[in-house]
Amino acid sequence: MIVFCRNLIYVLKHRRLMGVLFGLLLSATAVYVSGPYLRAGYHYQAGQKALERRALIEAQKHAAVCLEVWPRGARSHLLAARAARRAGLLDEAQQHLDACPPSPDILEERQLERMLLQVQRGGLAEVDRLLRQQVELDHPQSPAILEVLSWEWMRTFQLGEALWATEVWLQRQPREIEALVRHGWICEHL
Repeated sequence: MIVFCRNLIYVLKHRRLMGVLFGLLLSATAVYVSGPYLRAGYHYQAGQKALERRALIEAQKHAAVCLEVWPRGARSHLLAARAARRAGLLDEAQQHLDACPPSPDILEERQLERMLLQVQRGGLAEVDRLLRQQVELDHPQSPAILEVLSWEWMRTFQLGEALWATEVWLQRQPREIEALVRHGWICEHL
């Protein structure tokens, strides 16, 4: 009986140790497998925040990390396209939009990004009315739309239109430095 109890205690100790080792192995595997995705998720959020701060090079770097993990990720390509377009890298932005797989989640965002890219390439006339409509409907991307419209109107010296864009932009984001600078430039040149 004593021998049996000793053997039982020995087996239970080793089973517990085996259970702990198995749990550690399982945890390590989970971290190894999910680590890149967690990293990419972090970089996606950081890229979005960098765009909000106009840290365009930083946003492009974060988007590149996302694309390493999710090379066919629609949101990753959209982030990369936005960062490239805002940095003036229009061909790169177009490549990312073309590489962006069709996804119902971001269909509207991708369409808007294509229109903004079109405006920056000088094709404002084709999408002017649609973009104004989006601003009037208080689209969540209205500041980005107004940024592109105001710049294009300033570039083509349509200062009345540019003034409207900066005024609406400032109503929605009163502390936006870029809107204030553009508004001042327009008022100076009217």
